[in-house]
Amino acid sequence: AMEDLDFSFLSSLAGHKQFLLYELLLHDGLRLTEAESVFRQSPETIKNELMVLKDDGIVVMEGDVYAVNPLLYRQVVTLLQEKNIVH
Repeated sequence: AMEDLDFSFLSSLAGHKQFLLYELLLHDGLRLTEAESVFRQSPETIKNELMVLKDDGIVVMEGDVYAVNPLLYRQVVTLLQEKNIVH
């Protein structure tokens, strides 16, 4: 069952990756160009961040939109609440 799985790896994510997840939740997903403007980082930097999160299964792509993996949605919200990023 889902509640038996260990999601502690989420809390070990670097702060900027947690903030990236927050923005993906807030905007219900972001295209690469949108993420670049939100974070004011180079396209390469933000793309690399998103690709790492995607490779880790935390982020999924729906067309050209990066979004939080629906299977981890509740755990990501809980993490962001614990870090006082989401209220």
